[in-house]
Amino acid sequence: MAFLILYVIVILMAVGIVSGPRRASFRTRVIYAGLVLAVPPVLTGVGVVTAGAGVINPPSPVLILLGYIIAPLLATWHFVSRHPSTPDGKQDMKSFRLSKGAPPEESPQDIAHDEQVGGKDLEATMVLGGYFALVLSASYLLPGNVLSSMPSVRAFVGFMEVHFSGVERFGLWSTFPEVAQLIHSVQLLLVPAFVVWTVVSLRMRLRKVPGAVWKGLLTIPLFGLAAFLLLSGIYPSGPEISGLSGRVSRLSYTSEFWFSVWSVVITYATAASISFVYVAIRDLFFWAVYSLSGSS
Repeated sequence: MAFLILYVIVILMAVGIVSGPRRASFRTRVIYAGLVLAVPPVLTGVGVVTAGAGVINPPSPVLILLGYIIAPLLATWHFVSRHPSTPDGKQDMKSFRLSKGAPPEESPQDIAHDEQVGGKDLEATMVLGGYFALVLSASYLLPGNVLSSMPSVRAFVGFMEVHFSGVERFGLWSTFPEVAQLIHSVQLLLVPAFVVWTVVSLRMRLRKVPGAVWKGLLTIPLFGLAAFLLLSGIYPSGPEISGLSGRVSRLSYTSEFWFSVWSVVITYATAASISFVYVAIRDLFFWAVYSLSGSS
């Protein structure tokens, strides 16, 4: 309960950052908020992992103080100082350098392009890194009887078992079945959110070059099949299966760390495959509409 109270304070910090449109762009605010939310579980996971793999020991008070209070406050202070509030929200970003130095030689267009590319890289790192940190922390921190002690959660996992065979397989062969089933079920629900983020953030689209139509037509069945196999067939497989799929599954059944690694990889790979299919269908639709309207 103490962890929950502390994390509620962290959530309030993140909400305060996101609700400051006069300070920075929406993308920048989301990045800072994600950083604030990711720091506590990351440091908690580090404490648990260093205490011994598979051993659930509470992290030290120093690590709790650093992860739940000091680090989030520093990230919030950095945001407030670097992005001061202005009436129109367009004030230049402050610098933390001791001296201003000479102005950059690059043109404003080059600087804007570099900042845009760097912002996307940082955003992707924060989102996927925070996602992995949350999964890793939950894998070590959730009690082994999480489903037995919570009937409502058990009902949710039972519903997911009916629709996704992988959830049932973790219940059969995992050495931490209830934890693996719950985390995998929640990850499956997050796939649509990652699809939306991938499409919106990366602004994916078919390149306007000759052959784009054929690329789209090939993308739909290829990546559609990949998403279907990732969700229902390849991961996790039975422990007796040979090959790469069998080795990955056996690691996921016996190690919380490798379960976290492979489940994050598989779920985001599924989201990326679905994103490619969506982009292909969307662009082919608009291409068909444009072609029909142009010929009429």
